[in-house]
Amino acid sequence: MEYNVSEAYEALGWNESSWNGDAAYPPSEAKWWDQLSDEEQSAANQVCYFLDNWDGIDMNPNDGIFPHPKPDFRYVPWEELSDDIRDTAETALGYDESTWDNIGTYYLERNVFGNLNSTEREGALEIGLYSHTWDCFLNHYSAYFWSTFHGELLLAVETLGWTEASWNEDVGSSPPATQYTLWDDLSQDEKDAATRLCYFKETWDSSRSSAPQPSSQTNSAHGEISSVKYMFLAIVWAFLSI
Repeated sequence: MEYNVSEAYEALGWNESSWNGDAAYPPSEAKWWDQLSDEEQSAANQVCYFLDNWDGIDMNPNDGIFPHPKPDFRYVPWEELSDDIRDTAETALGYDESTWDNIGTYYLERNVFGNLNSTEREGALEIGLYSHTWDCFLNHYSAYFWSTFHGELLLAVETLGWTEASWNEDVGSSPPATQYTLWDDLSQDEKDAATRLCYFKETWDSSRSSAPQPSSQTNSAHGEISSVKYMFLAIVWAFLSI
């Protein structure tokens, strides 16, 4: 079936309200390519999506051990940042010295990239963070719904002991032991899984030290997964607005 651009996005469930951010994203945004219907795949093809870019394969060069390029500047102390990065981090993202230097403590990092407001997203992009690096290195996918995990991501969270019940904080469930285990005490498989979630020793141990102990574990809602395709959509929207 042939679509024009607007018809293709409508076939994927978008309308003016959801496109402008005034309503929730359509269900297709939480699906992997092989979960789309034939009609949805056809519509996605019309706006230049295929399996790799729909499923969010990161096309950026990456010679490291992580699934996405490590944003090294994020681990530079506040006072040693370039003026440009520090100014943008402060004005657009709301960081200060404490929230920047104490990684994982800033509330904004508990959200996925697509759920940031437009100023925050633009600020993140300006300093070099995009959907993949934000969701992996800053959020570690903690705000994703269980149903959106797929392939290597699903294997990683399951290797760390998570189940759907514990991830969703169902009554009677509890977090896995890895939530309270320091890096050096993880098995090699668990370290590999944590690396897939963009943890390394320092960030893993920091997050363990601030995690509630099992007896006092509190609920924290997992935010709605947003499209890892935000950057592409922004480009398309700018084109349509010309």
